[in-house]
Amino acid sequence: MIVNLQEIRKGMSGLRDGLGKIKQELTNHLADAGEDDRYGRQMLAFYQRAKQQLEDLEDDVKNAESTFTDAINYYGEDDKNMSSSEFYGIFKTFVTSYKVKTLRNLACKHVAKPVTPEMQERKSDLGAGEYGQAKAEESSGREKQPNQECRDVYSR
Repeated sequence: MIVNLQEIRKGMSGLRDGLGKIKQELTNHLADAGEDDRYGRQMLAFYQRAKQQLEDLEDDVKNAESTFTDAINYYGEDDKNMSSSEFYGIFKTFVTSYKVKTLRNLACKHVAKPVTPEMQERKSDLGAGEYGQAKAEESSGREKQPNQECRDVYSR
């Protein structure tokens, strides 16, 4: 789920406006209410809890905005011209592509392991041992060939 900070700011504004209207209604109602008005007392307690929760939520939104600004500046983007949903969409695509390429590179290392001088020396030392079968395959032309993608990885 991608969250847009602009939408969160709009939602916060709506909550503030609604809480302000509740306060105004309570002020009008409590002025006309008697001493034993349970509705007014319950609504006043609700208002106090909601006001505290809204203040906590505003602190969380400010923290999210600050964190977003820090992240976008860290990656060299302009925080004035890019929305949070656009930035995190690009970031998600990058991370996904990176994971896929990393797995593909690991697979290629197993398929097209480059031959080092030490491996050549060990191969000649062992002769007919574990490399004997590989030599037989090489001479018969049945050597396992890496796919084009793996050859591309090692040609860089």
